Amino acid sequence: MRALTVTLIFACFLSFTLVVISAAAPGAHGPDGQHLSVGAAVGGDFGLQADGSVKIAMAQQRALLISTQLTVVDLHPERSYWQGRIEANPQSYSRVLSRSRGVFVAPESGFVSVGQRIEAGQVLGAVTYQDSAFEQASQLSELIEVRTSIDLLARELNWLSELNRRAEDSVSAREIEILEIQIARAKEQERELQQGLETPEFITAPISGIVTHVEINPGSRVSEEAHLFTIIDMANVQLQGVRFGAAPLNTALSAPMKSAELIGFPGASIAINGTLPFLVNGLPAIQANIATNHEPIAIGSLAQLVVHHDAEMQGIAIPARSVVRDQNNQTVVWIKESAERFVPQRVSIVRLDTQRYLITEGLSEDSRVVDHGAAIIQQIR
Repeated sequence: MRALTVTLIFACFLSFTLVVISAAAPGAHGPDGQHLSVGAAVGGDFGLQADGSVKIAMAQQRALLISTQLTVVDLHPERSYWQGRIEANPQSYSRVLSRSRGVFVAPESGFVSVGQRIEAGQVLGAVTYQDSAFEQASQLSELIEVRTSIDLLARELNWLSELNRRAEDSVSAREIEILEIQIARAKEQERELQQGLETPEFITAPISGIVTHVEINPGSRVSEEAHLFTIIDMANVQLQGVRFGAAPLNTALSAPMKSAELIGFPGASIAINGTLPFLVNGLPAIQANIATNHEPIAIGSLAQLVVHHDAEMQGIAIPARSVVRDQNNQTVVWIKESAERFVPQRVSIVRLDTQRYLITEGLSEDSRVVDHGAAIIQQIR
């Protein structure tokens, strides 16, 4: 009887010791180091429990390749990620307009088409003056009259100059000067009429780039200030993007921006213009000029910009695959509380790089975070 009593006392002491050790063992700790407990006691069945945790047998964990890592708080370089669309740089964008009205004529090299590469100064076409027969006859008559006037004034000037040479001071210098001014004014009027009637207006490319729009056809009549071509230098574009990721608003604007890189274009040169003074869809926005020497970026394509800040962030680095969404669309990670029990923990994260997140709130050190298989655990019901 005494032996039985001793055995019962030892068994009770051993059970209490195991409970204390289990409660103090490392595995799941909150942001203040407290041991995580999500609800009522867990039953013996595997799968999703009533308290939201998940029980998985060790053999099934090995079959599902579920693994964990111990969390460590450390300092990491601060980065921000921005996503937007590629737009034309105003400094490398040109809308070619007609300065006069007339008929558009294609150049000898051929009509310019969309997608064609052209160089600055290249002739894109010409606009020749062509109006109604009556107006054209009136303009020609005026041009002939101006040319006749120039001829008469020139003859009178020559006569006076010759007369002044034979008999000195017979003609005043003022009369000769007035004739010279009249001849200069008539010649200027002749040039203007000739420009409109006889000399076509050559359309040249103001910048080098790719023709993206053609608004004219050979032989079409154009008016003044008519839009003919659009030219964009695809090697110099612009990105206006918004910051994405669960990050506080003030961190997007406080830390100085040091450098940037465009994902998918390692050789691109990035010049950050700065953050915009207003929000775009409720998010902070950035504007940057992008120069690519080799591979052009299509206008309108989506792009991601990584900005390196002159600051550091403190937190726990975890793989991106460790972060999942719960039924309330909150970011959670799965903590291994015991050998077969996993507990979901809501956390605040920022993107560290393309492969990792940084937990800034919701978790402390010495927790076992699932780094492979979190998505599988999330789907267990």
